[in-house]
Amino acid sequence: MNMTKEDLNALKDSINAIGVMMDEKFGSVNTRLDGIDTRLDRVDSGLVKVNDRLTYIEVVQIENDINPKIQLLFEAQETTNERLGEINERLDKLEELPDKINDIHNATMALQEILYNHVKN
Repeated sequence: MNMTKEDLNALKDSINAIGVMMDEKFGSVNTRLDGIDTRLDRVDSGLVKVNDRLTYIEVVQIENDINPKIQLLFEAQETTNERLGEINERLDKLEELPDKINDIHNATMALQEILYNHVKN
């Protein structure tokens, strides 16, 4: 089919008219969609803030849960260290005990010898 220049112009005008009609018809839809996109962007931004806040709250809860336990561990460690110090002191005294027993034994033997010599004379 051969079209004349006037047919092509008429077709072009019809297509332009359809485009204008489509813009009028769907322009409000596009405007509404733009508004929805804007609101969704704000919601997304709000969700990011909420997620950040929840993460912070979770960290604080974990710290509040763990910190007292850590404190108790440190206190238990201090108590254990004190107790170990006392045990070490007692062990040191026990290490001195054989020497003291030996001294007592020697003194007892010397007294026995003195008594024996005294009774013998």
